[in-house]
Formats: sequence, C-alpha cells, structure tokens
Amino acid sequence: MADLYVKKFDMINPFVVASSPATQGALNVLKSAKMRPGAIVLRNYGHGSGGGSFIGPDSKAMFGGEMAIHSHAVGRQIPDSVDTLEKYCEEVHKIKKEMDSDIKLWVSVGHYSDIVKGGDWEKNWAHQAEELALAGADAIELHFNTPGVAVAKDRTFAYHQLLRHSIELMKKTVPNMPIMAKLAIESTDALTSMRIAEAAGAAAAGPTARWKGYYMDLDWRGTEARPGAGYGGTQATPLVCYSIAEARTAGVKIPLYGGGGVFNYENAARILMAGSEMVQLGALACAGGTMACKKLISDLNRWMDENGYADMDSLVGDSLKLFQMDADFTKKRQNKLADAYQTADADRTKCIGCGRCEDVCWHQGIEIKERKAYKTDKCIGCGKCVENCAHNGPHIENGKCTILKYKCTGCGRTDAGVHAEHYVANFRTNSRIPVDRLPFAVNTHIPEDIVVKAAYEVAEDFNAIGSCIRKEYTYRIYNSRVKNPFYVNRAYFYPKRLDEEVMDRAARMFEGTHDFAAVRSMGTNVRSTVRTIYYCRVRRQGELLELKVCANGFLYNMVRAITGTVLYAAEGKLTPEEIPVILDSGNRTLAGPTAPPGGLYLTRVWYEDERLNGPDGI
Repeated sequence: MADLYVKKFDMINPFVVASSPATQGALNVLKSAKMRPGAIVLRNYGHGSGGGSFIGPDSKAMFGGEMAIHSHAVGRQIPDSVDTLEKYCEEVHKIKKEMDSDIKLWVSVGHYSDIVKGGDWEKNWAHQAEELALAGADAIELHFNTPGVAVAKDRTFAYHQLLRHSIELMKKTVPNMPIMAKLAIESTDALTSMRIAEAAGAAAAGPTARWKGYYMDLDWRGTEARPGAGYGGTQATPLVCYSIAEARTAGVKIPLYGGGGVFNYENAARILMAGSEMVQLGALACAGGTMACKKLISDLNRWMDENGYADMDSLVGDSLKLFQMDADFTKKRQNKLADAYQTADADRTKCIGCGRCEDVCWHQGIEIKERKAYKTDKCIGCGKCVENCAHNGPHIENGKCTILKYKCTGCGRTDAGVHAEHYVANFRTNSRIPVDRLPFAVNTHIPEDIVVKAAYEVAEDFNAIGSCIRKEYTYRIYNSRVKNPFYVNRAYFYPKRLDEEVMDRAARMFEGTHDFAAVRSMGTNVRSTVRTIYYCRVRRQGELLELKVCANGFLYNMVRAITGTVLYAAEGKLTPEEIPVILDSGNRTLAGPTAPPGGLYLTRVWYEDERLNGPDGI
C-alpha cells in the first residue's frame, strides 16, 4: 500500500481534522481520533455548542456536490462547558493521556472577537500559548479563517498586519512550538497571506475557502432563515487548489494544509497534487462522521496505490506542471481538442428526431429534416450534440477514425502507465477501406506511441474479451546500482541486488488454480476471484529481470501485486513457502505491495483464431 506518512511533521497521514463541532472538547476529539488522522485541532473554547447547520445542506454537499452552509441556521445553541483556559488545558491533558500517541494534537489560540471587543488581547493570547504549550499540545493554530475575520465590515484591523503580528507574537512567546496559520482566501490576497505567514515564521499555512452569502431552506416556514457565516462545499476545491498552485508557482515554500470541499478522496488528492502537504477535513467530519473520514483516508491510499504513487513525496505538487501553460501550448491544445471532437454526420438508424441536438447547437451545425438529424458545414466540433443525445445518433470522429459510431472492444484494460506489446481489439464497420489497408489508414490518426500492426476479418460472434483463452503479462525490473535512463517508466529500477532463484521459487508458488483475492486491488467488480495461472517464472538477462505470468484471466492489479510479493520474498520479508498461506487467507495486507505500473507489459494473448496469437501471430 502507498505510504501516507508526512515527514515534515511526523504525521501518520496528511489529514487534519479541522477546528469544528467534531473537535469541540476532549470527548469529540477522542471520537474523531477513531478515524486515525494525522492531526486533530481542538476547537477554541467559548464557542458554544449546537448550531453549525450540519443538517441537510452539508449532506447535500457531501453526496450531491451542492453548497455547504456554516451558520447557525439549525440546532439549538447551548453554553460551552469548556469556557475557561483552565478547563481547556484540562481537556488537552485528557486528550494527550487517552489518544493514540502517533496522532498530533493542535490547539487554537485566540479569536478575532477578542480584538473587536478590545482589551489587552495580545497579553491574553500569549498567556494562552504558554499554558497550552505546558499542557502538552503539539502545535498552535491561529484561526484566521473564521469568515468574520476575512469579511467583517466593521473590523478595526488590517488582516495581513494582524496575521504577521500574531505569528511573530506566538513565535516569541513559545519559540519551540510549531505555529499553524489557518487562512481565509475570500476578500484577502491569499498569495500575500501565505507569503506573510512564511516570512513571519509560521510552520505551516492553511488556505481554506469560505464565502459570505445568504441561503435558506425553500420550506422557509419550517426553517428560520439566517445569513450564513461562511459557505463551502465541493465547489470550493478548485479555488483552494488555485491558491495553493499559485503560491507554489510564485515560490512559496512553507508547508500548506489546504481545505474546502473535501468530501471525497478525489478532492483530497487534487489539493495534495496542487502542492499542499496536508488536507483539512471539517464539514465531512461533521456531516459524515468518523466512518466517512476513515473511508476517505482508505480510498486515497487505494487510489495512490493503483496509480503508482508510492508515497506523499511523489503525490504532493504532481499537477503543478499543468498549472502554467503558455499561449502556444494552449492554442495547440484547443485545436487538438476541436479535431478530436469533430462531429460526423449522424447515424440516422439510431436518430429518433427528438431535436435535442439541434436545440443545444448554437452554431447551426446540425439540423432536423423529416425527423432526422443532419450535420451542416457550420459544425465546429464542440461535441454538444453528442453529449445530449440519448440514442448515440451523432458520433465523434477524429478525421476518418470514428470513436463512438464504431464501438471498439479491447482484449482487456491496462492501468495508466502500463504497456502492451501485443493487443487485440474488434469493431464493426461499414468502411469501404480494404481490410489489409485499415492499419495504414488508422495509424495516421492515432498517437505516435500506438501502432496498429494488422487487421483481419473475424467471425461474427468474435469478441476480443470473451473469446480470449489466456493472456501473458511480463513485469520488467532493471536491477542495477546505476539507473538506466532508457528504462525510465519502462522497467522498475531496483538498485539492491536481487536473487533471481529466490524470486523464481516464490513466483512458482502462484502457479495453479487459486483464489487470488490476496493479490488484488479493489476496482472492477468480479463474480469470482478464482483464476488459473499456467506459469509464473522469473528469469534474468544481464541487469534485466523478467517475471512472466500466464493465466486464464487476471484481477485488478494482480500481476503488480504478485511482483511486489515476489520482491518481498527476495528482500527476506517473507519466504516463498509462505505464499500459499497468504493466498489461502485472502488478506491483501499480508502480501507484498503493488509494484509501479511502468514495468508491466501485456506481451501475449491466445485465441482459437491463431492469426491473432502472440508475437508469432501478428
């Protein structure tokens, strides 16, 4: 499995449960600890409990992508039992005593209302910091994300000046304590905020999206409508990602913990790939509870494993290469997309003349005649007709190579980064191009790293998947002390000397008919995890090791997991003789990790039609 460890802060994973009702008081923090996050922020004392509007709106945001509300629209407000610094410190003591020691506890210091109210707020904040450091907190968070801070009309302070001054105050008061600055990105210059936090000495900054707004239940007679203190939801994620990517591109180096709209692992991954080392979970914890958060963490781990991300270092910032695109690249990309989505004339055998395609076309590129759709010469290839047709009437063409009109069935799917030296696909066509000339016609319209080698007319009932008898995959490992640049993403680089005899003995343990659930990643649903492996062998050719495995079928990531288990045997982490026991257990955690995709190749397939078989066929 992928390693989620965050080295900078010695955290077991990058997830921080944000200050919220889910972290109010020791009982809630200990409950939140069940999801096993990297850190939990104990909510500032004196907030009162209840409210929060975590009924309806947040659930809709969680499951339907709608806006999340953070206000006091629903829920009865009751006094907070933790209303003094002394009680707050007692809560810290209790948490540190009972919570797993590998989960970090952050505490909140200060509140913008202290400044609005007047008085010696600096002295009070400094005193809070000193006492909480003595109580055993792992870090202090300055909560400058509270929507009122960013958007208050009557604020008597300048946001950026306050941010700098408060961080410097904390650093002077508790010099050995990490200071985290949770930042608002609305009504402020988020890039400037992160730069100031970095310059002032903060250990990390947490840009989080919130907006002022007004929202109410349409059944307003049963719900009292009130202005919201801050809105979020899944629509917040792109804005947070932009702020993070902009900061990284501008040279901001401070660790970040972005948050906003993280209701699923996809948005968590997006925030990390934009350049944030950590991710905040707030509304999800409140609306979905510990189980939803725990599932998100598990889902991210699985997704990283399936997509070749071994650890956080490989994931964080991985999308920044896409953030800045020059004008020339953008123009080429736009033209390429227009070509790819050029719409051919409609398949009028499927067209029912509903007119939906004509209705969504604003370029007069398609028209209805006698209840059938026809393409006009004004078509620009936007693809809106294709998106809106429920009957697959219009079809997308790339030159003369149709994508939707001729459904293409491949002999199997390969993960991103996996290669195929031999692949078979079938489709039906009414093309007038001779069969033996089809490869030449198609090769002019496909990427340069894909080649159609031959075409044959096959039986009417042939199916590239269903007719396949068996397949062979080869996993290649470049076993040398020095990396070979010609094998980058073509073979798994492994610098430590491997014993091919031990690996071959381990590989042979997989041969035969078994339940291979222990070497399968969760992906496509299958009726059975039982498969037959005809051979599984390891051979060395110089510095290149090859694991070849042939079976009547493969499960998701099965070969990569087999490779990882064989490597474990070579490393001495398990013996070859333990592999049958692991297979019998069906427990994925007992087997080795999933090897990276770049070393895996589909090398042979077998059919009754021998023209289609292996390197000796096509």
